[in-house]
Amino acid sequence: MRLVYLLTICLIIGFASVPTPAQDFEKYFELKAEKYKEAEGEYVGVSPAIRDNASDSVGRFIASHPRRFRYLLANNSKFQGLDSLYPDVVKMNKLYIDSIRADKKFRMAFQKLTSPINPKTLKRETYRKKELMQVASRFFFCDTVRPDKSIGSRICIALNGLKEAQFDKDYTILEAFCFEAIFEAIDQKRPARTKFVENFLAYIEEISNKEKQNISSSDSYLVNVRLAVFERMQTDKELEKVLLEYLQKNKDNLSFDISD
Repeated sequence: MRLVYLLTICLIIGFASVPTPAQDFEKYFELKAEKYKEAEGEYVGVSPAIRDNASDSVGRFIASHPRRFRYLLANNSKFQGLDSLYPDVVKMNKLYIDSIRADKKFRMAFQKLTSPINPKTLKRETYRKKELMQVASRFFFCDTVRPDKSIGSRICIALNGLKEAQFDKDYTILEAFCFEAIFEAIDQKRPARTKFVENFLAYIEEISNKEKQNISSSDSYLVNVRLAVFERMQTDKELEKVLLEYLQKNKDNLSFDISD
């Protein structure tokens, strides 16, 4: 199934309780389905979305910080295969909401994301700056080898290097923050590129030019470039500056701190 919603949220380049119980997920989220036509035929695109009519404190909080919740929905909820039920959107939504309600990891992440609503009971987690940069670097993803051996890349909500990272800790909240901070910076700078995006592209060119000299296979070439670019982005000072400034600006609506 083609995840149209997820692919459009990409830049493609050359424990405190919450005031609302889990059974209210249907107030805030829904599954959207739409039929598309292409040359090879019709298909149904299915994607999770944030409802825009929830007026309670949780709904308002989600509406104020949509990117972090879109990240949670895209990467921590299961909606693949529900397109087979189209056009019964009601049934699709019921199954989807039931699935996130039953998902302990999703519920815990949702609680952590919304816990700043109650600052008096908020228990902040602390991550190290190194962890922040390790997570953020994985959004800068080299994903293809072009016919001329240049590398195609993207910065994306779902097509990134986080799943293959196999971190020892659950960084869902940190991932959602990094996604939000990175794309807020990109959007503010458009149509120009942010400095960290320029650095990303420069690292790709530098590393791929070296790796081209001894290519054993396209797959190994791509992986070598990808991993080396991750390492460069982990120490990119422009990216670090953007993330830390965004953290400071939003510290009152986040459930974690960063230490050295």
